[in-house]
Amino acid sequence: MVLDIGEIISLLLLVILSSISHKLKMTTLSGTLSGIVLGLVIILFGSWKWFIVFILFFLIGSAATKFRLSEKITKGVIEEKRGARNWKNAVSNALPAAIAALLFHTHPQVSIFFSSSISSALADTLATEIGVLSRREPRLILDLRKKVDVGYSGGVTLEGYIAAFAGSIIISSSSSILGISNAGYKGFLAITVAGLLGCTIDSLVGATLQAKYKCSVCGKVTESPSHCGERATLIGGFKWLGNHATNLIANLIAGALGLSIFYGI
Repeated sequence: MVLDIGEIISLLLLVILSSISHKLKMTTLSGTLSGIVLGLVIILFGSWKWFIVFILFFLIGSAATKFRLSEKITKGVIEEKRGARNWKNAVSNALPAAIAALLFHTHPQVSIFFSSSISSALADTLATEIGVLSRREPRLILDLRKKVDVGYSGGVTLEGYIAAFAGSIIISSSSSILGISNAGYKGFLAITVAGLLGCTIDSLVGATLQAKYKCSVCGKVTESPSHCGERATLIGGFKWLGNHATNLIANLIAGALGLSIFYGI
């Protein structure tokens, strides 16, 4: 395989950014290595343009995670490792994109799937990281009259949805500018809508099927099997369906929806 200048620069950028993100504790070691592998697949089987969109997601998502970090820690809603992303984060958000890259040369239409899955990943990340900072209590997506605790799976906020919309626009715009979707306004619209739908599906799955636990110490309902240093009790959902699995499912569905919307317009 002969690499062009764009791919060579992308590979160098992948190594540099991966090293910096690990040093700044944006990613754990497992998250860094997983990101490198998935990034390699996207560059070598997709293109350097795909990698740019992938990096946009990573940089904006990581910045959002670190935004007002101390406040998130105080609220008890920050992920373990104080926001550093591990291999589960990498797989749940980038595996659909990597699969699309592997299929690209035989099925070029999967470029819409690629961008739609990334659109969903960024939309959900921003909805979560900005939504938890809302001064208003989240509402349960299944019943918007019902208020839930900050960080509750299936809880939504207006600020979160505005952030999700911004995230989906960023990915659809960058994909259009770089010529990834190569489909004009139809691609832009499909990727934007798919991103918002993926974010919504994530909340719906979180509210209905995702595992929920109750802390035996503080009584808080959480998506983590342990809380306050103790094992929590499963009170709802499927034990095997955690937050990362929910993210992966939503991003895969968003990719498929993007294709469906594009060819249905």
